[in-house]
Amino acid sequence: MVVKTCANDGLSLNNLPPRSISSWDDLLNKFMTRYYPPSKTVEWRKKITHFKQEEDETLSDAWERFSDYFLQCPHHGFEEQFRIETFYGSLIKEDMILIDSLCQGKLMNMTPPQVTKLLEDMALKGYDWGLTRSERKSNDRGVRSVGASAPLEAKLDKLIEVILEDKKQGKRPVMSCDWCSSTNHEMAECQEMKEATTLEEQVNFVANARANNPYSNTYNPE
Repeated sequence: MVVKTCANDGLSLNNLPPRSISSWDDLLNKFMTRYYPPSKTVEWRKKITHFKQEEDETLSDAWERFSDYFLQCPHHGFEEQFRIETFYGSLIKEDMILIDSLCQGKLMNMTPPQVTKLLEDMALKGYDWGLTRSERKSNDRGVRSVGASAPLEAKLDKLIEVILEDKKQGKRPVMSCDWCSSTNHEMAECQEMKEATTLEEQVNFVANARANNPYSNTYNPE
């Protein structure tokens, strides 16, 4: 790969001093000097060590960007354990919790290759990390809104269930007011009765109602 890259980029081995390359290590050093000068190496190493997940960056995008830094600087010299710890420490709290839950709280007991495979699999499958921080907040507000109305919805569902059951059994509401047949109040609270023209009308109505009531002590069938 080194020879092919050098050839494609115009680096001719013929331009090198005679006997300047006696091993693959010598060739690698020439390659690194040409394509990865010390200043560039320092730049990429700094990006790796100071990596932070951006404000509206998904967990998947953050992992891909972080991994790309290592590809851009293959001679970074960092151990895989450092790579995992740096990435995990760069995440926002929500994504830390997500990874912890997927690891069942045993992240520190997993080997670096195991954690790397987990992150790679999540990136390939998309998982839940297609959401940005702002989208998560929007979803959280929606969940809280639905959660707040849940008790009311449960009560309405119960009421509808009772109504449908009564209708199925053919039940009818019991009239509470004998004066106006309303189910919203008792006869003693009936406004129409209170507005009757004379007290005599009220007395006569009550008397007739009791006379026609089979459960009344004064019931007198004709």
